[in-house]
Order: sequence, then C-alpha cells, then structure tokens
Amino acid sequence: MHKRCLRVSLAITLVALNILLAAGIAIGIAAPIYRSRDYKRELPQEDSSLVQVVTTAEGTRVSFSQAFVKSVEGSRIVARAIAPHPSYTVEGPGSPEIFMENAPEGGVKDTDPPFTFAYIGDTHNRLSVLEQIATEIEGTETSFVCQGGDLVHHGSEEEYARAMISLESFNHPFFALPGNHDLRNDGYTHYMENLGPLRYFFDFSGVRFVFFGTMSPDPSEGELDWLEGALQGEYIVVFTHIPPVDPWGGMRIMYKNKEAAEKFMNLMLEKDVDLVCCSHFHDYKDFEYRGVHYLISGGAGGFMLNPRARYHYVLVDFDGEEFIPHKIELEVNQRSALLRWTIYILSIGYFSAQRYFAIILLVGLTLLAIDVYLLLSRRKIKGRSRANHAEGKSS
Repeated sequence: MHKRCLRVSLAITLVALNILLAAGIAIGIAAPIYRSRDYKRELPQEDSSLVQVVTTAEGTRVSFSQAFVKSVEGSRIVARAIAPHPSYTVEGPGSPEIFMENAPEGGVKDTDPPFTFAYIGDTHNRLSVLEQIATEIEGTETSFVCQGGDLVHHGSEEEYARAMISLESFNHPFFALPGNHDLRNDGYTHYMENLGPLRYFFDFSGVRFVFFGTMSPDPSEGELDWLEGALQGEYIVVFTHIPPVDPWGGMRIMYKNKEAAEKFMNLMLEKDVDLVCCSHFHDYKDFEYRGVHYLISGGAGGFMLNPRARYHYVLVDFDGEEFIPHKIELEVNQRSALLRWTIYILSIGYFSAQRYFAIILLVGLTLLAIDVYLLLSRRKIKGRSRANHAEGKSS
C-alpha cells in the first residue's frame, strides 16, 4: 500500500512538472512574438520638429511653434500644444480660424521656482482613474501634467477617441509620450494624429523637459543621438516609458539591448540629468542609480502587479535646486485582493519563463527523457510479466 501511494504521488508530481514546464516553454516562445506587436521599426520616424507650417485654402501661411497641426479644413485649423507656451504666426491673405487644444489662453507663463508639475503613467483604458486624477489635480498649484506612456491598451482608433474625451477633464496642459501599448497594431498612426510627435522638448522656468518616445523597447542609435542633442540646460528632466534598469531585482524584462541601456544611462550621467521619469512598471519607485535620480510611476489605471500597491499620481516640486516627488494615492476600487495576488503570482511565472527560458527548456527536455524512459521501462516490465504469465499457463 505504501509503495502504491508513493508511485501515485510520484506520477502526480511528474504530471504537474510537465504541465508547468510546458507552460513555461510556451510562454518563452510566445511572449516575444506577442510583444512584437508593441513596436514596429519599419514605420517612418518623424522628425520631431517643434515648428510646423501649413497653408489654408485661401493661401494663408501659418507657422506653429511647439504645437502640431491636427487638421486643416478650408480656413479652419486645429492644432494641439506640446509645450506650455505654444505660438503661431500668420502670413498672407485671409483670416484663418485657429483653435489651439491643450493650452489655456495665453499659455502657461514661466515663473520663478518653486513650481510643481504632475506625473502619471499607465492608464491602460481605465479612464475613470484618469478622470479622478484630473479632478484632484485641479485643486493644486500644478503648472502642467506629464504622462509616461500606455494611455491606451491596444492602440485602436476607438481607444484613442475615448481617451481624448477623458483628457478634456484636465484643466492643465497635458503632455504625453507613447508606451509600448500605445503603439500596438496601428497605434503609431492614431497616437500621432491625437497626441503629436514621439519625441519633443520644451523649456519652462529654466528647466529643459525632454519627452523621449521610441519605436522599440531598445532605442536605436538615431533616437539616442536625438536624445543627446536635446539634453541641454542647467536643469533637465527626461521622460521615457521603459526604465533602463529594474530596481526590484531583475525579475522583469527591461532593455534587451544592454548596450542601448548603458548608453542611455551614461547619457543621463554625462549630461547631469536631474530627474528621469519612467512608467511601464505598474508600481511606484523613487530611487537613485549610478548617481542619477529615477522615478517610476505606473499607477494611473493599469492593473497593479504589486498587490500591495495602490493607484496614484505624483506631484513633483522644483525648489530651484532639486526635484522632490510626492506620491498621492487614490481612493478608488483597487480590485479584489485575491485577484491582485493571483495576477502577481502569474506575472512572476510569466517574467521568469522569459528570463530563464534556456534553463526551463533544458529541464523540460530532461524531464521528457525521463518520461520516455519510464514509459519504455513500464512497457518492458509489462511485456515480461505477460511472458512469465504465459509460461506459467503452458506449464
């Protein structure tokens, strides 16, 4: 009886191991294919120009600075600001109607420090959280709001249409950059149509704000060259979606190209960048790495992978010398604790399957060899037993 229980336990253990290893191998193979939808390098790279010139049907020439043109219909032009103080000039005949989105009348005037800006990341279509953040920020002395990517989840035209309606809840200028989910499928086109260029910068109250969106999780040489040229000024804040380092210990997947990560971090140090704001992780971390101040915030609606984390936004104060982040947690439905812990455990398995794919594959093949050996041994034993039984009957 004892031997039978032992055999049954061993069989169940082997089956469970087979299932887990098969799942790990499947994730390790499928995850890179799945993530390849996020970015498409073959799409054209925009020139990130902060000046755009359009001509109306009447022949009027309008030059926009720190804004991009969304539409031109007859003499009506709709543009969206990508800086606190956009401007435009009109030349030639006609009197075009110009509508500037994302900019209060007169723009946001430069002020001497101290001043405050808000930072949020990773909404993933949960627009009710985004709208609550807008309501809470309305009562603060915030100059503008910066967003670190993944406003939508699948990159569809419908998602962007709903998100742009929610952005109308903000009474402050809202400056964004794309995350991997924003660029999925045809998301690149919809992002550019609604929110503007992937990369841009502006100066405000003596601080250079650089928005570094990329066409891939690993920045290309051209993108890094653009970034190097943009890092000018006494005080610099950089926004980018995927952080180059994992402050939680390396379980999650960051830059695949370590050289790109190293070059990015070296640029931050060499150019004396004061603050690097990232998202991508649905969590919060304020830390220093290699002498540079990093901030990760991904709590504006996306599922929080850390079951103890809460939805939040960040108010960053600049006192004239340093940037001081303040995490503000939201009183909203965080989903059930059971669901959050389940997703957390599954996410560990998901990221581990990718990080340790070679080891999992080797163990899986070894276990498969053991399974085949045990199966053949069992058949051999059964064959002998039948032969012995037959010999006993014949005698």
